[in-house]
Amino acid sequence: MNIEEQVNILYKTAPRHGVSPVVMEKAVIPTLTLFANQLQHLVYFVFQTRDRAWLTTTLAYNSDPDRQKTVIYAFPRQKDATSFQSFANPNLCLIEIPVTHLLFQLLAMNRVDSILFMEVPSNQDEIKDIQRKILKNLAKKQIKRLKLSDAPASASIPPIPPDLA
Repeated sequence: MNIEEQVNILYKTAPRHGVSPVVMEKAVIPTLTLFANQLQHLVYFVFQTRDRAWLTTTLAYNSDPDRQKTVIYAFPRQKDATSFQSFANPNLCLIEIPVTHLLFQLLAMNRVDSILFMEVPSNQDEIKDIQRKILKNLAKKQIKRLKLSDAPASASIPPIPPDLA
């Protein structure tokens, strides 16, 4: 499924997530598309717990161990995910998710700072870090532009809710 097909699904399901179709079309989808086009794969594999919670990892910076960020790893192939740091845990399941859907989920993950996309199969050194705050700020700027360009309609455009996904 290409990016356009992925965002069409998101557009159709937007009302279920509390996002108006106008906001989705004019702000969220362009933002997701921009970021998805910076990545090399159309789908990624991520770990979830049995109760469908995302597996997160807290990382500390070498230069400042008190500074931390919470991330989700996304892998280009199932093999890369299951071999990551010799990871084996029967309480986790691996799911395949379209890249735009994963980015859409990131908008709503208040406790997650980034998704680390492993871009090259079998190479854990090629990582693309998509930060939630940058993704969310761009979507907010798009909404602001939308409100400015169409003042009468702006009263009906709600902000992106924190529990978007």
